[in-house]
Amino acid sequence: MSVQRSRLIHADDRAMMSGIPVTSIERTLVDLASDLSSGDLKRALEQAESLRLVDWRTLEAAVGRAQGRPGVGALRALLGYDPAPANETRSELERRFFRIVTEAGLPPYGRNVVVEGIEVDAFWAEARVVVELQSYAFHSDKDTFITDHRKNAKLQAAGHRVLPVTDDQTRRPDELVATLAALGVVA
Repeated sequence: MSVQRSRLIHADDRAMMSGIPVTSIERTLVDLASDLSSGDLKRALEQAESLRLVDWRTLEAAVGRAQGRPGVGALRALLGYDPAPANETRSELERRFFRIVTEAGLPPYGRNVVVEGIEVDAFWAEARVVVELQSYAFHSDKDTFITDHRKNAKLQAAGHRVLPVTDDQTRRPDELVATLAALGVVA
């Protein structure tokens, strides 16, 4: 990460924290735009929004003042973005899955909803497709292994198609999208 220097910082881009002058959240996002990938910048914006730190009008004005600065185009592209759905996820694996589904143009799905008395990670009711996101860190012990298989059996017996999805599968989004489409998840 680089050091950001500026001879003049607009009054709206400044704040005080415990008597210490700092840049506003919105100006900090502008500064980060030159150092972060577009995906990391989007996650920073999502995090700022989830903490209710960002004011969208102030951000738009800060982006306008930053005309011509490196990375500001990527931040400008995010001005119409609604981070609320992404912030409803509970893990990085869920966020990655959400981005894959959204970018592929697949229909919205229920996140962390109850189906047949079981909380599932993703559910397309019309297609009767359930996705269970399974990271090794949270699904490798014996009890979880047994519970996962019982859940899958109950859901399948009720007529749902259950697709366990691992971290590795989300690293091959085209294959994952093709599998979801084959199961009937289509726009």
